[in-house]
Amino acid sequence: MSSVSDEEPLLAVEGLEKHYPVTSGLLQRQTGTIRAVDGIDFTVREGETVGLIGESGCGKSTAASTVLRLEEPTGGTVRYRGEDVTAYDDSRLRRFRREAQVVFQNPADAFDPRMTVGESVAEPLRVQGFDRRDDRVAVVTDLLERVGLSADVADRYPHALSGGQKQRAALARALSVNPDLLIADEPVSALDVSVKAEMLALLRELQADLDLGVLLISHDMGVVREVCDRTVVMYAGEAVERGPTESTFTDPAHPYTAALVDAVPTVDTTTRRSGGHLDGEVPDPANPPDGCRFHPRCPAVVQPEALDADQAVFRAVVDLRLALADGDLDRAAASELAAAPDGGSNPSEGVSDPSDGVSDPSDGESNPSDGVSDPTADVSDPSEVDDEAITAAVRAEFDIPREMGNETLELAVAETLDALAADELDRARDRLARVTDSPCLDQVPETTTVTAETATQRAVDCHHHVADQPGSRDEVDVVRTTTPRESADD
Repeated sequence: MSSVSDEEPLLAVEGLEKHYPVTSGLLQRQTGTIRAVDGIDFTVREGETVGLIGESGCGKSTAASTVLRLEEPTGGTVRYRGEDVTAYDDSRLRRFRREAQVVFQNPADAFDPRMTVGESVAEPLRVQGFDRRDDRVAVVTDLLERVGLSADVADRYPHALSGGQKQRAALARALSVNPDLLIADEPVSALDVSVKAEMLALLRELQADLDLGVLLISHDMGVVREVCDRTVVMYAGEAVERGPTESTFTDPAHPYTAALVDAVPTVDTTTRRSGGHLDGEVPDPANPPDGCRFHPRCPAVVQPEALDADQAVFRAVVDLRLALADGDLDRAAASELAAAPDGGSNPSEGVSDPSDGVSDPSDGESNPSDGVSDPTADVSDPSEVDDEAITAAVRAEFDIPREMGNETLELAVAETLDALAADELDRARDRLARVTDSPCLDQVPETTTVTAETATQRAVDCHHHVADQPGSRDEVDVVRTTTPRESADD
């Protein structure tokens, strides 16, 4: 990794937005908005590599194309060497694209199959006004050799190259106009492990030689940790954590970052995992959730100040609240749950087996339980399910035990399930909303600067780090499923 100065950044992105209209009907009227990128901030300095990470669909690639104005931003500013890129006319934009180049994810799609590799690598030179063919050939030959390819590759067509060779050629093409900024969008995701290592080593070498500023987009945490000086974590179109890579990985401040770190396989026997994982998917950018966009999946949702319940139990109750609020759960849906095979049975609830102490009907003796309704028995017709079976099925579905170690929460859940069974949805929603009143569900978190154990500072968008927020990090640590490794650098 490079040493980075405190001078003006090469690239400064502030409040960047890229929204797409959703239209419908014969007149194609706008009926919604896809918020692919929704107000992200980051900087890239000369000689620095910044990683942009997150799950597929979080907006990473859209952010990159918008920075280069391959797509026009909806809002925010992109400054290159202090100049507003969004205000460039066509002439200045062309010059900017000479200084800022991109390497795309799939090398197979990055080349015109009708052009030789040499012609493709030389294409940016031709577009930028390098008219003398001999000069272009000399530059192409030098670039191919610099990225580890022989000069005769220039006469081949893309289909004759391996994936690694194509990606090297793509890198040569990006470097052909001597850029200061390189945006690499998943540059090694389609490569084998050994080829990936070679490409990363080449990227580091070229960056050091050319003093490039690099924006590396990846979902591979190992790649980002190996080559990036700083990291920006994206979720659902927003940047939720920004800071030095090492402290971000060893002491993540946002629960989503912690989940990403915990998902990385490790052979370190000193690392203890509890088997935690994230359920669900990145939310629909056309209909993002209110409040913190991570709250439908977050294992560390902030609790009301006076509640102090088990965090896993509180998460399960929040899931129940969201299902009720979204209309995914009503009496009919709960009845179907109870009528399904094993509906309503939940061994974790500590409910005794109704067959205990009852003789087997096959031994010829009468069964004392004959004619007695069993709320946990399989029922084929949802309309015949009773209230007790419904509440048992919902508890099982959401993994909510009867005994939660918190009387307030136990009472609220019991009253909510009674209201659900009575088909009084408004009462059920209101009762559970009052006891799970969390800022995560309806308040957008502010950006807060936090200091890691290594004294490095990071910007985090999370209610756990708001100083006057109940359940802030001073009181409740971010939930992690992995115990951080001890490092000699810490």
